[in-house]
Amino acid sequence: MRLIEHLKDIIESETNIRPLTRNENGDVICYQCGRVAKEHCYTPAGLREVEISGLCEECYDKLFDEDE
Repeated sequence: MRLIEHLKDIIESETNIRPLTRNENGDVICYQCGRVAKEHCYTPAGLREVEISGLCEECYDKLFDEDE
């Protein structure tokens, strides 16, 4: 078990890739705001993005919002 944890640490530190954070119900927790991600997704694309980036749709949109 220690080896697996060590390998995870290396992957996270060297690549900035980390496993999705989930609550006890298995729901993804948004990395940015800390809320249950699916509760803040409003489109099918937003729900898919949660599984890719770990960000809810609101935070993802804020991150990539273009200045008008």
